[in-house]
Amino acid sequence: TLHDSWRFSSDLIRHIDAYIKIAEGIGEMVTLSDGELDEIIYNNLKKHFNTNTIKDLSVDNRCRLAIILKKDYRIDMKRIARKLRIDLAALKELLG
Repeated sequence: TLHDSWRFSSDLIRHIDAYIKIAEGIGEMVTLSDGELDEIIYNNLKKHFNTNTIKDLSVDNRCRLAIILKKDYRIDMKRIARKLRIDLAALKELLG
């Protein structure tokens, strides 16, 4: 069942990625629920950092994940700061 849940989670992220690309292509604003954002974060933790939880990340790796979320998913900086537990002012300076 762990493999099945991982496959479901991966499929969900692929669908979210496709939705974001299509929406941006036609000029639509993309709004993700907290649950969808949690899935994106979880999958990126596994893919890029080989961990299941944000607590295991160093500050540098949290910043790297923040860059991924902003660049690839266009997530609002306030949401990124809240989800990754990064100071908003520091995040604004990092992401410009």
